[in-house]
Amino acid sequence: MKPLGQPRRPSRFLTILATLAFTASALVPSGVATAASTVEASPASGVDACRAPAGESPVREGFPLPANALSPSGSPVVETLYVDFDDAPGDPREIPGIEETLDVSVQALDDASRGALTLQRRSYPEWTRLAGSSAEWEEGQRDLASAVAATDDAVDFSNVDVVWVVWTTKTPRDAFRSHAGNDYQVVADGRTLTHGALLRQVDLNGGGHWVPTHEMGHVLGLPDLYDTSNDGGPSTRWTGPWDLMGTTIGPGHAYFAWHRWMLGWARDAQVACVLPGETRTVSLSPVQSDGPTLLAAVRLDPSRVLTVESRRDEKWDTGIPREGVLVSTVDVARTTGDGPIQVEFADGRHPEVRNETTLRNAPLRVGETYTDAATGVAIHVDSTGADVDVVRVDASSITPRPVTATKTIATYRTTNDGAKIIPLDDLVTRDTGVDAVAFGAFDLREDGAFLRSGEPFFADTDPEARAELAEIRAAGIPVVVTLGGGSASIWSVLSQDFDRYYANLRGYLQMNSFDAVELDIRTDLDTGMIVRLVDALRRDLGPLSTVSLVGDEAAFAGASDSAPDYPAVAAARGDDVAWFALRLACDAVVTGDDYRRLVAQLGMPPEKVVLSARTSPALCPAGSAFTSPDEFARSLQEIVAAEPRFGGVRGDEYAGALPGGASAPWQWFATMTAAMNDPAPRPTVSPQPTASPDPSVSPEPSVSPEPSVSPEPTASAGPTASAAPGRPSALAQSGTVVWLGLLPGAGAIIAVGVLLSVRRRRTTI
Repeated sequence: MKPLGQPRRPSRFLTILATLAFTASALVPSGVATAASTVEASPASGVDACRAPAGESPVREGFPLPANALSPSGSPVVETLYVDFDDAPGDPREIPGIEETLDVSVQALDDASRGALTLQRRSYPEWTRLAGSSAEWEEGQRDLASAVAATDDAVDFSNVDVVWVVWTTKTPRDAFRSHAGNDYQVVADGRTLTHGALLRQVDLNGGGHWVPTHEMGHVLGLPDLYDTSNDGGPSTRWTGPWDLMGTTIGPGHAYFAWHRWMLGWARDAQVACVLPGETRTVSLSPVQSDGPTLLAAVRLDPSRVLTVESRRDEKWDTGIPREGVLVSTVDVARTTGDGPIQVEFADGRHPEVRNETTLRNAPLRVGETYTDAATGVAIHVDSTGADVDVVRVDASSITPRPVTATKTIATYRTTNDGAKIIPLDDLVTRDTGVDAVAFGAFDLREDGAFLRSGEPFFADTDPEARAELAEIRAAGIPVVVTLGGGSASIWSVLSQDFDRYYANLRGYLQMNSFDAVELDIRTDLDTGMIVRLVDALRRDLGPLSTVSLVGDEAAFAGASDSAPDYPAVAAARGDDVAWFALRLACDAVVTGDDYRRLVAQLGMPPEKVVLSARTSPALCPAGSAFTSPDEFARSLQEIVAAEPRFGGVRGDEYAGALPGGASAPWQWFATMTAAMNDPAPRPTVSPQPTASPDPSVSPEPSVSPEPSVSPEPTASAGPTASAAPGRPSALAQSGTVVWLGLLPGAGAIIAVGVLLSVRRRRTTI
């Protein structure tokens, strides 16, 4: 591969797209916003933007709580059993003290939930002798089942929700400490018992009521926050004493505000979600209060959330050595025991060793700042009072910069010519101006398999193509995954069971670390389903992620029985869609008037309306006409002259693109970028439209051999463009309304956009 040029700024294109997502409300025509009045608000804004989705582990951070967890509200019945062994007999005199400890735990959970969770604890306060030794029982994998079986004659389990088992042991071992689970399948008195907490008596003696309270945290779906790697480092290195799921010893046991939100014990109204680009001053009430704001949060990326809360010497935090503002990073990609939450220190105050002692001094005081090294997001403590800490949350470092949105997108569907990889380095080293590479097409099968070009796709599939894409990303060009296309099954399976199949889709997208998603929908997928998918992707892929749509003329016209209704999607979620790409017919030639009518028909600003053109006659039906690169470039010049805010072009696809063909496919993209940057007429330098090759006719000897290009399974429904002479433009026939213009407040943005378009950088620097 040729050496790459100077890398571009990594966030360039994502910044452009995210700018559109966050500023589109100031750009849409004045009559469009009310069209979505029956659709719920997008989760990409407001508190839902900080509600990071949980990972795949059954015990993890994030939303929602695990499906098998006990509900964090209500009055579940808890049955308490006591079991002992021949080698570790229980002392009946100790049961009253244990009962008091367990009652304190019940009250603590009632207090923490502010009455939302009220355990109805019952007890069979007698030691029940089990067969074998305590060690055999601990290692036997039937701990809960044997305890229930031994007490079934004396205890009615017919309405029990959770079982607590207190056991004695002869030789305490770290491998068999107190633990809990939600996947038990113990049947007693006609009831299947799934929730259980096994409480070792020696742990209760040392940790008191915090032990059952910690284990109930697991039953409610919370992970361990202490380190379980056993690598010799401090087990409290991640959170120290600041959450009960990290330690049961010492002060500072209050659940993090993030955990309270997950559990529903902090309301959405008590969460200040600061969006990218914002700087907000937030007044935080102590985390254990019922004050107006308990948590400030910033979504840093798809998996990480920065959280801010106020900790005071009260209730569960009685005895903490340092009050102040606690800043933590939640990473939903990390699982239990692997540091899914990490408490942060103020800038310049990072200790050499993270442990229980150093982390006690983590809270920020007035005048201190914490800055996230990866994103630059900063938390500054402005002031403090008797019952409030005032912080300034600055997320301006991930602000999308308002730059011109004219885009050049290359589709990379065919990755090799049968013998070798098709390299992408020319997209960077040549003056192509390519802003994104769309990698696809991907599909999701009914059996849950993720496919690319009909073959199963995993993290290690097609390593040569992955190496090419890695080089592209290193140069600051994002990789957009294209879902769907011709004959795709993904839309039908999502319609059948969205929750099931979307979980598969999300897992693949996160595992493969794509920068953005493009949806190529060629069925009459319901608008509500598209909106649901856009919402889920925007929520799950992070604050600067983007979602785009590709469709044909019928999709852009709407009200078709064979295509999605993109005008309806635009009205409902236009702010959350980075671009709408119109898939042109092979012989389409779009005029400036055509484009302006298309923009008005869709109801989106021009920056969001892209034209997708085939780059080679090999991608067209045999015998059909094909618009040459030169003629298509001239049409782009005319469009830009008529509409300077033209959204851009999508070349489908890179392999074999003319005029350079197999040896220089980059030339198509360089030509189109140059045309968009220079709306003045240019002389003709390549042939007029030619017919696609007939399979029975041999190619001319002078034509360069093309790679084996993956054609799209079906042709576009028809051009949304000026057709051949004598055939009226479909757009001209549509009778749609004209563009209504921008809201008055967007005037300044338009002026800046036009100036920037003149200076738009289209070369690699």
